[in-house]
Amino acid sequence: MSKGRKRKSVKRRSVNRSLDGGGIEHCMNPWNGKCRNTDIQLYIFYRNRKRPICRSCWEEIVKQGYSWDSLSKRE
Repeated sequence: MSKGRKRKSVKRRSVNRSLDGGGIEHCMNPWNGKCRNTDIQLYIFYRNRKRPICRSCWEEIVKQGYSWDSLSKRE
């Protein structure tokens, strides 16, 4: 860099990285194993593991009415 030139700052976009350190993080909904959405809304602990949940799966989980005490579906 030559004298007198200002260094430009570069903004980096935040990317959701996977919990295991490889690639982009995707939804790991335990009730929908096929979802690979990267629009992560929140994380839940399921079977002692932190799992990312996407917005659309979270909306479906809420509609199903699971009881978080026992992780079983309410009747």
